[in-house]
Amino acid sequence: MDNKRFTLRTAAHEDAERIADILLMSRKHFLAFAPLAHTDDEVRAWVRKTLLPEESVTVAVVNGIT
Repeated sequence: MDNKRFTLRTAAHEDAERIADILLMSRKHFLAFAPLAHTDDEVRAWVRKTLLPEESVTVAVVNGIT
């Protein structure tokens, strides 16, 4: 049995790159048929400058790894 432990916490500025990675990967995988309206760099900047400072974002930490 897998004994992974996880906690949830509020995202920090340091999480921006990983959050953008997950957003871009999932968007490209699950909505591959729809073209992206913005470049990867624009999405990364939006996560860093708009999403994290203005919204409530939660990240999961599994066995100490975000």
